[in-house]
Amino acid sequence: MSNTLTISDKEKFVYVDSKSVDDKHRINLGAKIFSLYKRISPPDEFEIFISSTGDVLLKPKMKIPAKEKWLFDNPEAFEKFQQGIQDVIDGKVTSVDNLDDFLESL
Repeated sequence: MSNTLTISDKEKFVYVDSKSVDDKHRINLGAKIFSLYKRISPPDEFEIFISSTGDVLLKPKMKIPAKEKWLFDNPEAFEKFQQGIQDVIDGKVTSVDNLDDFLESL
C-alpha cells in the first residue's frame, strides 16, 4: 500500500455532516454516513489519509472472502459480473422451470 494518495480533479466531494471529537479523540461517523451506502454494503474499515494542510480523507475498504478475490483481480470477469448485476436490475432476466432443459436449449 502506498503512503500517498493523489485525488483526481474529477472526483467531487460534498459536505455531509459535522462531528465532534470526544474526550478520547474519537469521531463517530454515525448512521447518517452509513445510510449513504444504499446499493452496496457499508465498509468494514477506512484507510485514513492526511494532507499537508491537515485535511483528512477516509477511504472506505471492504474485506472480501479469499475465494472471491479472483473476481476482483480479473477485470474482464468483474466487468461481466457487473453487467449481469445491471441486467438483473434492468429486468433482463429469464425465468425457467427446468434448468437442465434450458441449458440444453442454448
